[in-house]
Amino acid sequence: MSTFRDRVVGILADVECPPYEFDFMEYSGGRGYLQARLYRMDIDTGNMGWGKGGLYPVDGSMSDDTIVKRCFVAARDYAEHEVREAFLWRGRRVLGPHVPLQVLWEALGDQKPVVVNGTSDAARVFRDHTPVHRRDGQLTCAVDMAAWPCARWAEANEALGD
Repeated sequence: MSTFRDRVVGILADVECPPYEFDFMEYSGGRGYLQARLYRMDIDTGNMGWGKGGLYPVDGSMSDDTIVKRCFVAARDYAEHEVREAFLWRGRRVLGPHVPLQVLWEALGDQKPVVVNGTSDAARVFRDHTPVHRRDGQLTCAVDMAAWPCARWAEANEALGD
C-alpha cells in the first residue's frame, strides 16, 4: 500500500522545472511541506550552495493536480525571491525580500495613497491586475478575499464606479 509520502515523492519525480528541484518533508501522517531549492551563488557571500524557498503545505486530501500546481507556485515564488535579492536601484536592494515590514512602515511615515484622476493606487491595482466581475452591483474579485483581505476594497468599488 502506498503512503502519502510515496504519493508526493512520485508526483515530484514527474515535475521538471530546471534549475529548481523540489523537496518534501512529512511532519505528520498525511501532511507535510513542499519546498523549492536551487543551486546558486549566494548574493551576499558569493559562495555556491543550495538555496531553499518557502514551505508550502500539502496534505493527503489534495489532488495530484493541486500538488503539482503547488510546486509551480513554490518555484515561481523562489524565483521572485532571487530576483528581489539581485535587483538594485541606486546601489540598494529597495525591493529586497528580507526588508522587515516595520522598516517599510516607518519609511512610509504619513504617506497617503497616490491618487491620479480620482483613482487611488489600490483601485488601480484591482482594475489593472485582478480578474473582477460585478455581482449585485458590487465589484467582486476572482480571488478569495477572505484569504486575502484588502482594507481598500470599498474604495476600489467606489473609485471604479458602476
